[in-house]
Amino acid sequence: MTPPATSAGWVRGSTWTRGQKRGVLIALVMLVIAVALAIRFWALGISDPSRYVASLDRLAFSPRWHLVRSEVKAPGADVGCLPIANLYCPSATRYYRVDSTNRMDIHAEVKQVVLAGGMQVEEEYLAACFAPNIFSDTCPFLAADGFQTVEFTIYDPGKDADSLGIADPLHSVVRVTARVRLLPMATKAPGG
Repeated sequence: MTPPATSAGWVRGSTWTRGQKRGVLIALVMLVIAVALAIRFWALGISDPSRYVASLDRLAFSPRWHLVRSEVKAPGADVGCLPIANLYCPSATRYYRVDSTNRMDIHAEVKQVVLAGGMQVEEEYLAACFAPNIFSDTCPFLAADGFQTVEFTIYDPGKDADSLGIADPLHSVVRVTARVRLLPMATKAPGG
């Protein structure tokens, strides 16, 4: 008489097949790689928000940019700031009022500041900048700096960025956030 099969289709007392062993081995190797990457990111100091503040400090805006608010998110200091679950933890964010209402002028200045700061242009969302309120009420721009992404979001005059009460009908507000980038960006030609 043969023993009954289990729900997995194996016969009690049988050994693993070569394919089953290989599958378990691959899963263990992937787990080890994931743990090693996590340790590497922590060792690089990616969880330290000061590196993101330093990135923002490198951006030299013209005198028509006025800083109105700064925020730093760090693990352990902010509720819900879990680096593995949230790309904005840790991060540094600054909000500026700009003496301009023209999104394309601000966008052009952002690009100049990014390149002068030694960063690379990652994405320019020009359609959103050319056609205000059709695609979006914001004009985004992404830059890369090694293991960091720097996000620029240009808000139309009167739009309240993140409901912080900093809207102004005569000035655009620009949110600039530096945050972790898990994979370095492929090299692009200077200027994007």
